[in-house]
Amino acid sequence: MEGIQDTFTFDLGIPGWAEKYPADTILLGKPIPEAPLGFISKSDFKKKTIPWEEFKAKATGRGVKVIDIRDYIQKGYMTPAVEAELAPEEKMNLDEFRTKNRAMLMELGKQKIIAQSIDIFQKNISENTLYKSQTMLVIDQVGKQVRWLMYSLEAAGVKDYYFLADGAYGVIGIQAYGN
Repeated sequence: MEGIQDTFTFDLGIPGWAEKYPADTILLGKPIPEAPLGFISKSDFKKKTIPWEEFKAKATGRGVKVIDIRDYIQKGYMTPAVEAELAPEEKMNLDEFRTKNRAMLMELGKQKIIAQSIDIFQKNISENTLYKSQTMLVIDQVGKQVRWLMYSLEAAGVKDYYFLADGAYGVIGIQAYGN
């Protein structure tokens, strides 16, 4: 690589790094051992993830908010120029994704869904006490972004929240931009 030497990869990803090197991982502004929550275990995270049928059933509750933190690309939005450049099989995949995504959202009661980037959602959690008194159901793309979101929810004192196990991909089975 262009004169760059001694380059390595760490295949365990960010959670793996945090588990292996907690003192070298900054969480909510502090190294994990000094952070008020410490490291949230996989088992504690799993307690907050629920399968689709349970997620759907909870979504029917009064005052429940469904928060979709997926970005525009993960939701299948593209500019007309980008979409025009797609190969025929990519267009078919995108059309299938959009159909299945729309069906998933309709099953949840589309009027209940709040589309919010993860950054805005985290800001709202920390600044808005209303979030602390509501049941929140959170959808991400594949069930990984929410693991980090859990730290913000816990730090803000939010207790009644759940994540869709395996994210939208677990329900839809394909992604807008290919698999």
